[in-house]
Amino acid sequence: MTRRIKVAVLNKIFSKRADRVAGRSQRAQGMMEFALIVPLLLLFLLGIIEVGRMLAIFSSVSSAAKQATRYGSVGGDNGHGQLFYLDCAGMRAQAQTTSLLQTLGNGDISISYDHGLITQTIGSCSISGTTPSLSENITDGDRVVITIHTIYRPLVPIVPLPPIPFTF
Repeated sequence: MTRRIKVAVLNKIFSKRADRVAGRSQRAQGMMEFALIVPLLLLFLLGIIEVGRMLAIFSSVSSAAKQATRYGSVGGDNGHGQLFYLDCAGMRAQAQTTSLLQTLGNGDISISYDHGLITQTIGSCSISGTTPSLSENITDGDRVVITIHTIYRPLVPIVPLPPIPFTF
């Protein structure tokens, strides 16, 4: 064999080996980059899910306050002889059944009545009461004020977010 052929054969052998080694190192580099990026992507995805959950709870509790207020503002009685605007238990039950994503206790819902100025409360419902106190002062046409207080807590506390209070 001539020297040229030997050099050509050796170059061909070593170039194939170099290509195989380069291919392995590129695959290893891709796996390493993937391993570094995946935790950040998962954290980002979890953040998107938590923000979506928070907005859904916000909407659910807001809707619960609206539905309870609608229940209290309807004319007529509830079928048991009690007027809707005096039915504290019915307003609480309406709020609790409407709030699907956040459970509401009786202590989270406060009900009061006024003549249109929120500073002049003329009656209120106790936590376990079925009718408001001072109900003789409350007439049809007075304003029912329902306030719901709840606290949003993240599902997975990876990022130390403080509890976020919602008030409607």
